[in-house]
This record gives sequence, C-alpha cells and structure tokens, in this order.
Amino acid sequence: MDVKKRVLLSGIYGGVGLAMAVSAKFDWLSKGAAEAFLALVWLGFVLAISCTESWVKFRAPFLPRHLALDLGRTMF
Repeated sequence: MDVKKRVLLSGIYGGVGLAMAVSAKFDWLSKGAAEAFLALVWLGFVLAISCTESWVKFRAPFLPRHLALDLGRTMF
C-alpha cells in the first residue's frame, strides 16, 4: 500500500475515533455506546482480515499447500 492510501486511511480512522470521542464528550452518544460501537468495528476488522487472509492463502496458485499450512500454524 502506498503512502497516500495509508495517510488517507489513517485520517479516516482518526476521524471516526475523534467523532466518537466528541459525541461521548457532549452527550450525543453515551460512553458505553461509543465503546461498544468501536469494539464492534474493531472486531469486524479482525474477523475480516482473518477470514480473507486464510482464504487468499489457500487459493494462491504458487504456494504449496504444506507451506500454507505451516504458515497458518506459525501465525496462530
């Protein structure tokens, strides 16, 4: 990923975090609701990366299956 995309994603994630902090600070959203929302977003990121990573790893055309299994064992 190039630098421009990283900066853009960092800005988006920072903006979401700032919006949640401001909404909790000014009682637009309770602190518990903001924490739950951010926890669910984080869980979604982790699950999406985990599921996508394993699917892509086993569909790679030039990666032998025994290496993919060893990689999975090492990561988890």
